[in-house]
Amino acid sequence: MTTVSSTTQTNTSTTTSSGSRLNQTFDNFLLMLTTQLQNQDPLNPMDSADFTNQLVLFSGVEQQISTNSKLDDLITSQQGSQAQAALNYIGLSAEVAGDTAPFSGSPIDFIYELPSDAQKTSISILDEAGNVIWSGNGNTSAGKHVLSWDGTRNDGSTAPTGIYQVAVGAIDALNESLETSTYVSRLITGIETSNNTVSLLSGGDVISLSDVGAVTYPAYSTNSTEE
Repeated sequence: MTTVSSTTQTNTSTTTSSGSRLNQTFDNFLLMLTTQLQNQDPLNPMDSADFTNQLVLFSGVEQQISTNSKLDDLITSQQGSQAQAALNYIGLSAEVAGDTAPFSGSPIDFIYELPSDAQKTSISILDEAGNVIWSGNGNTSAGKHVLSWDGTRNDGSTAPTGIYQVAVGAIDALNESLETSTYVSRLITGIETSNNTVSLLSGGDVISLSDVGAVTYPAYSTNSTEE
């Protein structure tokens, strides 16, 4: 589903309204200039310098109208190109920077990245209240790895639907902490245009294109194993 927000429509309306006011100013200026020429005293015509200045103003307003029109066309073209490119994401799984994701019964693919080999990697899943409901050991080799969590808690029960967070901690051979990065694999279901910006939709969540890393088919494959 492609959603175009009312904000974008408002921006377009505002630009059109500004252009209409500029056109009206241009028409009024032209009317005043021609009226002035028609009613000037033949024995005391308008000073040539003043007339030239008014013509310069006339040309400036005309150029501004043309510039505004071209900018509107450029913005529309850019939005169209971004939206067209974003449509290619629909139906694919995207690595989205972050550490939270909604659980509704289907497994969540939490992705974590280690900058170098670790001596130990610990992973925890937290509920919305910040309680650890699952914990285990992760892969210790450098690179990206996937924890596919099916909602099972440490006591063997299944977690209810809701928003869950992954926390990853790793230490190197010198027992110093490694800085890890986390991502969530999200199925892209649509796009949204708002404030001249095109974003992706995953369910009811809006995802910025700048937060998207790799894009794959929905079945995310990995050779990682989590204990």
